[in-house]
Amino acid sequence: MRAKLNVVYYFLLNVLSKFGTYLLLLLLANRFSPESFGEARFVLSLFFVAGVLAGLGLPEALVPYFVNYRFKLPTLANLYLLINLVFLALGLIFFSGTPWKAALVISLPFYVFMGFAKAYYQSRHRHHHYQLINSATSLLPILFVLLLPARTVSSIIYAYAATFIIVPAATVLLSRTFRDECQKTLKVKLYLDELAEYLPGAATVSFFTISFLVLGWIDTFILGIFSSFDSVAKYNIAGPIANVVTLIPLSIAMFLLTRTAELKEERYAQGILHRGLRLSFSLSLLLAVAGISLMPLLLRLFFPTYPGIEPFVMILFSGILFYSVYYLLYTHLVGKLEQGTALMPMAVALLANIALDLLLIPRFDLLGITLATFIAHLLAFVLLSLRMGLLSRYWHVLPLSLFVLISYFLGYFGVLLLVLLIPLLTLLGYLKRQDLALAADLFKAFFQGKARL
Repeated sequence: MRAKLNVVYYFLLNVLSKFGTYLLLLLLANRFSPESFGEARFVLSLFFVAGVLAGLGLPEALVPYFVNYRFKLPTLANLYLLINLVFLALGLIFFSGTPWKAALVISLPFYVFMGFAKAYYQSRHRHHHYQLINSATSLLPILFVLLLPARTVSSIIYAYAATFIIVPAATVLLSRTFRDECQKTLKVKLYLDELAEYLPGAATVSFFTISFLVLGWIDTFILGIFSSFDSVAKYNIAGPIANVVTLIPLSIAMFLLTRTAELKEERYAQGILHRGLRLSFSLSLLLAVAGISLMPLLLRLFFPTYPGIEPFVMILFSGILFYSVYYLLYTHLVGKLEQGTALMPMAVALLANIALDLLLIPRFDLLGITLATFIAHLLAFVLLSLRMGLLSRYWHVLPLSLFVLISYFLGYFGVLLLVLLIPLLTLLGYLKRQDLALAADLFKAFFQGKARL
């Protein structure tokens, strides 16, 4: 119960984190010009790609090692240290002439270190601590943006760089258990056989992370090359709005990864996987339908300078429904150290996304990039489900995703579809009575503070 309750804490803190993300988005969108906002997001997209490369699979790749192979952690810690020293040196050589770019380069090793901390907390089922890091990372930039008077690109970058340095430093200072773990791990040890075992899996996870980034940050980079920073700004409003749905699969994946690594019997791991898949898709679908139905009102209230992005949000919502399934499949494989199974499906989706970006963005701008993202999500779902022999069980995801499109055309009346969807999902076996009972028990334990191991 404690592990599952921590998922509830994670979810609620994730809501706080998303609130901070959207508050920051609202602040940047209204405080800065679309061109400045778009240029800053373009620069940050490059930073996050560098973070994936320097992080080499963090935090997901390291969780099974915290659970089952702790004696190998010193070797892996030294590996990450060497990689980040190389990135730091190269970054300062190329960008030391521009102070705000240099500040972002200096923050990179700290940003990667946050991944190490997240892996530690996730392996301990302390998902709420994991999400506290994310919440702080989303809330602190708001403070720094308000403190910096200049409304330029450099102000945004300085805000993020300061956040990426302060959050991991505070994590070490405030958490004695994590500080002790760091002291145990930081030893002069580098065994080639342990590196040879870890690197293929970590590289595969990095590839998957880059695949997910293509559906976000790298898309932004490509859009910035072929279109205007104004379009980049609009895409970076539509994308985060649609990504609110990822609260659900990401929360479930936190529990799934560690439990899959812990469980030795496949039938138990499969049972947890299928419950997670059902809940992830069902709740994501309900949230997407409600969200797109109310989108015109939300945009008028919070983003009045970005009218007309509703159809792009709708397309992105539809794609994230597929993500809500295939991301859990991928997480299950990582927990079993079998992430290679997902390599080919994700490679096809990645290459298709990049090819479609290059083909569609110059001709269709925002419509092109959102369609490319949708198709990539669809391919990843179909190919990975086929690879794992699960498409015949979850093929309903394909027609059910059309409810988002129907809701878009119905406008505010689209929320009435929820009355139809809940019994339909129950009839198809995606929602079950025991799921509701479990959710009720978890939230009851949360509010009464009576969770037990």
